[in-house]
Amino acid sequence: MFLIIKNYINMEELLWQHDYYNYAYEGCCVNLSALLKIHYYTFARL
Repeated sequence: MFLIIKNYINMEELLWQHDYYNYAYEGCCVNLSALLKIHYYTFARL
């Protein structure tokens, strides 16, 4: 499936608003978001 805007918004909402995992560090969510963005944009360029 191709990444469309709707899917991207859903992924970010799930990560930031509906992720109930208790991370050891507050920056973990930021790092996960950055890794997802790198993956999205790298895949789009290929």
